[in-house]
Amino acid sequence: MSDENNDEFPRENQPPNLMRLAILVEGGLALLAIFVGWLGFCAADQPLSQVDSTIISSAFIWAALGMLPMLLILVAMLRMDFGIFRTMRQTVDEMLVPLFAKCTVLDILLISVLAGFGEELFFRWCLQGGLAALISGPNGEVIALIVASVVFGLFHCINFSYIIVTTVIGLILGYMMIGSGTYLAPALAHGLYDFVALLYILKRANWVKNSQIEENS
Repeated sequence: MSDENNDEFPRENQPPNLMRLAILVEGGLALLAIFVGWLGFCAADQPLSQVDSTIISSAFIWAALGMLPMLLILVAMLRMDFGIFRTMRQTVDEMLVPLFAKCTVLDILLISVLAGFGEELFFRWCLQGGLAALISGPNGEVIALIVASVVFGLFHCINFSYIIVTTVIGLILGYMMIGSGTYLAPALAHGLYDFVALLYILKRANWVKNSQIEENS
């Protein structure tokens, strides 16, 4: 991600201290989740301290499988030129690419890890887990999954299309926590997906730019 490859995104057009902002927002969500969980509103059957090799192995397997539909959504967004996919691609090109264009691979990795664990601790372990415990009856888990996913989508309220797509991704991540029995599965999947998606999106932006330069030369 060298500066030479990203001259169309000058530093002054990017929000300053992106890493600091990520630490503040994502770290703040994690701290808030831990505090609310300490008060008892969380997935009580998944204590944060209960992490062993079996849980970690299961989480990685679920994360790898859970990333597949998320990556399919990414590919559809970048390749299909209609409806919600076109809108999403325009949003990515106009907002996310300039935002992350000057980031190094290490920057993107750290931001992805922060987003994965910060957001999943809050939206899945705390909100979804807490609602599932609060709502009695067989439908409590389903209602909690839907509510947490919608709130997750609204948290990413760049535009309506973005809300819809992130809500669907929230449903996938929420189901992963239910199926795996650990918040680590969606946290790992979220972080890995963000890392892969951001690297691919930025690489694609460079390919498009270089193609346009070659066509005009």
